[in-house]
Amino acid sequence: MRLPDHRLSVLAVVLSMATAPPAIAIINGHLDGTSHPNVGAVDIRLAGAPVVASGTLISPTVFLTAGHVTRFFDRAGQTRARVTFDTVVGESGTWYWGTVHTNPGYVGPQPANDSDDLGVIVFDAPIPGITPAVLATENLLEQLGHRSLESVGFTKVGYGTAAVLGGPNGGGEPTPGFSSGGTRKFVTAEYVSFTGAWLRMDQLDGDVCYGDSGGPAFLANTSTIVSITIRTANLELCTNNAFDLRIDTPAHRAFLGQYVTLP
Repeated sequence: MRLPDHRLSVLAVVLSMATAPPAIAIINGHLDGTSHPNVGAVDIRLAGAPVVASGTLISPTVFLTAGHVTRFFDRAGQTRARVTFDTVVGESGTWYWGTVHTNPGYVGPQPANDSDDLGVIVFDAPIPGITPAVLATENLLEQLGHRSLESVGFTKVGYGTAAVLGGPNGGGEPTPGFSSGGTRKFVTAEYVSFTGAWLRMDQLDGDVCYGDSGGPAFLANTSTIVSITIRTANLELCTNNAFDLRIDTPAHRAFLGQYVTLP
């Protein structure tokens, strides 16, 4: 079915904004390699978490992640965090330090119900050799519309848990294998629905899990971020639909606009 001309025009603009090649630790999914070099891991282990979390470079000095990720540092009384853009997290890798900022509107501790679940890390100096991702323009999802979104697809990227332990085949209660994360992976997804704050997607070849929080959903085969990972419908088993926080809404752009120039 042919899309209306105005929706085709919006989609053409979005596709023309791509600055990174299309993608060929998420459960299953695919190794990302160098497909999304601007997606990094923030080391929330330093603030008491069992895994690293995910996020994206959105300007030479600003890293976008989830508010419930940066809140780990707030609660630990820490204002500084480190991020790596290596494909596999390791102590001998390249780490960049910055200052943590959590959206003041984020209240937690139930991120699935909190529409201000945003945080950023502002680096001490520009990150060399990495082209930042592109932020979606205001209300991009409304401009594209449901029919267009059903046809374009998404790519979700993260460093989160890559395995669930136990269960019928492994014995005991199924639990996320926290030590299995730390490798940048991606999963493709298709549109389900959106609201004024949230984007819901079906993951087609894998599932986001603990540690993928804050990671981006790129529209189609572009480097344009429309949302960030917050949780799945079944967080205990890391299955079912992904619930993402939109970053194209006026309220969420207002927070980001304090740190970056908005498109």
